[in-house]
Amino acid sequence: MRLAMPVHESAKRLFDEPALERNIVDSLSVRTRSDWRLIRDELVQDRLIIRAGEEYSFPHLSFQEYLAARDLMTDPAEERRSQILLAYLDGDDWWREVLIFYVGMCSNPPSVRTWASALIASNSERMRRFEELCSSAPGFYPDIDFARI
Repeated sequence: MRLAMPVHESAKRLFDEPALERNIVDSLSVRTRSDWRLIRDELVQDRLIIRAGEEYSFPHLSFQEYLAARDLMTDPAEERRSQILLAYLDGDDWWREVLIFYVGMCSNPPSVRTWASALIASNSERMRRFEELCSSAPGFYPDIDFARI
């Protein structure tokens, strides 16, 4: 998760070995940090990441998007989530799938409505994109009354 979000925020699919090392080392105890290459090799062997020349990527963009959404779920900063939603509402489709995963994982639909309403205001295009986002996730938010947002 910690690797997927910064990669996605940079609008890329590839990341270099130093970024991979930082994320692996940050998740290991001090005693085992020197073994980060073993973790890297296992991630590659298990195809959780794939090597692309001198760089790496997730095997599929959807995997990166899902992990970025999971990272967003654990981020206490509403400002970051709002910036991402606002970027999408204003036309940045790079965040569409991340937000579909995010909204789909949210356990409190009214909080999503409250959060989005401040960003949508009276903007009909933002409302349309938010409706499309919510309707894209199978089986979720059938009870949202978009007219109340």
